[in-house]
Amino acid sequence: MVAVHFTDDLRACGFATGLARSSDNLPGRVSAAHMVLTIRIGGIITTQAILDTGSPWCILNPDMVAILGDLVEETHVPTESLLIRRIHYQGRFARVAIRLLVEAGTDLDVEATAWVPILSVGAAWDVLDFIGLEGFLQVVRFAVDPRENMRYVAGA
Repeated sequence: MVAVHFTDDLRACGFATGLARSSDNLPGRVSAAHMVLTIRIGGIITTQAILDTGSPWCILNPDMVAILGDLVEETHVPTESLLIRRIHYQGRFARVAIRLLVEAGTDLDVEATAWVPILSVGAAWDVLDFIGLEGFLQVVRFAVDPRENMRYVAGA
């Protein structure tokens, strides 16, 4: 009997339309293990983001969002404070296209709701980008295979 790989099972049954190998750390950083994926924001900016099911929202660098200009739709939701690394930040919500880039299969496109910090003049944002539960992961199917360091995704 031929063993069927987990990847074959998930793709054959239609659960996953794409698979992406993730790294455990962001390039150039020595830190605790993370699930780091490659995303494209607004069809223009390709970057690394941490997959974080505990993050309430996607969190995006405000400088990156500013570059996207009209590709980002401001929401009419009032600003909201988030506690990130024990610091409260004020931010705003925006709708933006985020593409999860995969190695095999079909990239996953989501019109995501992201939280974008509002910084004071001259302040720098040194927090990483996150793919969070609300506004992104809640609308997709995903599975994690830590043995193979693979992430399987499909639109819901």
